Amino acid sequence: MTTEPVALDDLAGTIDAYRRFRAEADRWTSAAAELRRVIEARLADADVGTIAGRPVVRHTSYTERRVDMQKLRLLSPANLVEQCTATTTRRRFSLVEGEAIE
Repeated sequence: MTTEPVALDDLAGTIDAYRRFRAEADRWTSAAAELRRVIEARLADADVGTIAGRPVVRHTSYTERRVDMQKLRLLSPANLVEQCTATTTRRRFSLVEGEAIE
């Protein structure tokens, strides 16, 4: 990975379009979430919703198991937690807010 900035002048239009599409996607995500809330409210505890007798939506329960790291650290020797900890380096993509790209 490099720490020097890379000139993206030739991608100004692409970055501007990405900003606009992300904003539009966020609006659609909010709208979809609201519609989902309405459907889930109607379903209540039912697993299946139908239109004209045909299943069109499922809303099923499932059980998920996860390790509570805070509790593990309290109950386990530090070396055990350290031995079971995996470190991963990832890159995060984000737009820098501020001046508009002309």
